[in-house]
Amino acid sequence: MAVQGLKVQGFVQESSNIFAENRLLKFGFACVTVLMLVLFYRVMTIDEAVKERIIPLGAQGDLVISGNSASDDYLASMGKTIVYMLGSYHAGSIRGQLNDLLKIYHPTTYTETRDVFTEVADRAERYASVSFALQWDSGKPIEITKDTIQVRARRLRIVGDSVPRKEAVTFRIHYVIEQGRFWIKNVEEITDAQAHS
Repeated sequence: MAVQGLKVQGFVQESSNIFAENRLLKFGFACVTVLMLVLFYRVMTIDEAVKERIIPLGAQGDLVISGNSASDDYLASMGKTIVYMLGSYHAGSIRGQLNDLLKIYHPTTYTETRDVFTEVADRAERYASVSFALQWDSGKPIEITKDTIQVRARRLRIVGDSVPRKEAVTFRIHYVIEQGRFWIKNVEEITDAQAHS
């Protein structure tokens, strides 16, 4: 039996040659199907195996995000950045900061958050002499759970050249990590009683 191109020659009857070709095609199709299933499985599981190590300037620790989880150092760094962008601003910077922050909001909460951020930016631009600065509360650790980051800070309200008010604030960031990407679901400013619950 000799295979020439796709024709199988070696049987006396033509119908036997056709059946041999069909068996050969079925075997080839089965091999390709098995190979495709193996490749599909590898592509689907590679998400969990890939780890990115990101170490920005000034950050401490090993910042790792992989699949649907991240290191505590990464989450603490993200928490500080988010709180800084929400808490330290003036009329000239707020719209840009909130637009940058909006890029990492989860698609399910994006539209609602965009509307809230637009109102906040409009109000801040209306009162141009008022700005805010945030100072980390280094005595209190950043609390991290599987879906929240809690950051304590002191917010300074600056009116003109004076600082009439300084207040302790706690931000609770609800987040999710999907396929190696950090998303914000919601950020809320909470009271001390809520912070301990």
